Parts: sequence; C-alpha cells; structure tokens
Amino acid sequence: GALNPVLVATVIQLIVSDLSVVLQAKNIEIEINCPDDFTVLADSNMLKLAIKNLIVNAVKFSHQGGKVQILASSSGHSKIIQIIDYGVGMDNETKSKLFQPDIKSKPGTNQERGTGLGLVQCHDFILKMKGSISCKSDLGVGTSFTILLKAAQ
Repeated sequence: GALNPVLVATVIQLIVSDLSVVLQAKNIEIEINCPDDFTVLADSNMLKLAIKNLIVNAVKFSHQGGKVQILASSSGHSKIIQIIDYGVGMDNETKSKLFQPDIKSKPGTNQERGTGLGLVQCHDFILKMKGSISCKSDLGVGTSFTILLKAAQ
C-alpha cells in the first residue's frame, strides 16, 4: 500500500489504550517519550500492528510490576522508535532466530502463549514500509527493539 505521513504518538496511544487490560493484569507501567508531531512515512495499519506486537511481547516477557519504554527520536532522515523492556531477555541463539518463522514461541513470565509468528510479521511490515528493525537483548536484563523508518517530508 501507499506510505503516508503517520503521527506515531497517536498510534502508540491507541495501542496502549487497546492493551489497558493486559497492562493492568501485570501492573506494567508504560513510559512513552514521543513528541506529538513525530511523523513517519508508513502504512498506519501496518505500523500499528508492528508496534502493538512489540509492546505485547515486551509486556509478555516483563516481570509483574515492570516497566516498558517507548522512545521516539530522529536521526537525519530516519525516525527511530524503540520499545524497551527490563524483562527476562534472550540468549544469542534465540536472538539469531528472531525474525525467522519459528513455531515454538517462548511462554511469557505469566506463562502467556504466543504464536511465534508475531515478529516475522513485524519484520515483514517494517520492510514493506522501507524501514528496518533490529534487536538488542541480554539474558536477565531485558530487550530493546529498534525500528528505523523514513521521516515524512
């Protein structure tokens, strides 16, 4: 589909209100640091699904009472969106297979189940929007996903 300017803060607010039940169940604090005028070139549905997926994962692997951060920043013509958790983290083997279809998704800290397809779809959507996604993670420390998208001119 065509890529249009999308206000990221609005998308994040929609997602967070969608997930309010999930967040309350685990008492997860969401810290959003995104300027109101932060705009990327994207397909708003794909962007929403991709970010929602990453937030759902972040919550899933966070400990009860934990925190998830969503940070937006700019670098030249790139817009950066980071989703950071302080949960269980991943080992290198898990990290290396993240964006490959893998039917065995790991259960969350409350034994939440996943499909294993989420990140593959995320990756797919981000690529379709001419962006990229990467991940840093340390076992026992947490995980951060970084999405790079083009700035809307």
